[in-house]
Amino acid sequence: MRLKHPITLKNPVTLMDIIILPDPHNDEDLRHRNNLIAIAFVLALAIIAAIVVKMMVESEKNQRCLATGRRDCVEVAAPPRNTP
Repeated sequence: MRLKHPITLKNPVTLMDIIILPDPHNDEDLRHRNNLIAIAFVLALAIIAAIVVKMMVESEKNQRCLATGRRDCVEVAAPPRNTP
């Protein structure tokens, strides 16, 4: 179905009207959000670093134990006993 007369707008909508841009006058909210993102990122990096350090310490402990010739460095779970 074709219209005989095309619809024209007095004030056409542009792409900039559709995109919601942050209010340049409200920099405080933007700074708060950026600070929270930065804090969350640093906290995640700290947690990951702590986990990696813990794994490295455990690995070093096991390597030293094995270097001494011991065989009981790592606990191995024994299968459960079936007692009648």
